[in-house]
Amino acid sequence: MNGKKRRISTRNSLIIIFVILIIIAGYLVITNLPPEEHFYTPEEVLNNVNNFLNRGSIVIKGYYIIDTGNPAVVSTLSATAARASIKLNTNNLDSTEAGKLRTETIFKFTGVLKYEDENNPLSGYIFNVEQIQLV
Repeated sequence: MNGKKRRISTRNSLIIIFVILIIIAGYLVITNLPPEEHFYTPEEVLNNVNNFLNRGSIVIKGYYIIDTGNPAVVSTLSATAARASIKLNTNNLDSTEAGKLRTETIFKFTGVLKYEDENNPLSGYIFNVEQIQLV
């Protein structure tokens, strides 16, 4: 009878150790996950311009293109007239980052959305790029 109680006690302690190890492993997995990135598409930005104007840094994900001589970001390479396009000002990038830009390649652009001409709000919008990341 004594041996049977010891066996149950050992079994219970092994179960408790196993459960503790699972909890520790779950904690380690959750705490080591990369931070969630939130980015916007050009359509989202243009549909909610008032939320993004001079708000601070935001991240826009899209294709880098040269549209009528100006750098721009679009969400699709389709040549349809309905695609959203935001002009980019890449003057703030250093030469090494600017050298990474390739047309028809997806990038994450970090920067600030502003009026192209501060004195004329109808002039359109420009995105002042502070940082780029190849996707």
